[in-house]
Amino acid sequence: MTLIGTARSVQWGNPHVGISMSVQVPGSDTAQEWSLITSNPGILKRFGWTQRSVSPGDHIRVLCYPKRDGSYGARLITLVEVDTGKTLETKLSAAVR
Repeated sequence: MTLIGTARSVQWGNPHVGISMSVQVPGSDTAQEWSLITSNPGILKRFGWTQRSVSPGDHIRVLCYPKRDGSYGARLITLVEVDTGKTLETKLSAAVR
């Protein structure tokens, strides 16, 4: 699944780095608040991430696996900063190739 929205917060810590983002619902004035998790900081650092890779307010596009229960949560695979085009990979994205 691909989501496009605005990063709201980033929690850099173990066991997983978490990102919350606001996703505008197409054709509506409402937004959904999504909670994304990814690998731990050590693994992300090996893929070039830092604590400042994503900041609140960044316009982002993410490829993710949504939760099976239909709630607004997902496992992050790849993140792209829309304004710069910078792509951040995860352990999962390397495994998908």
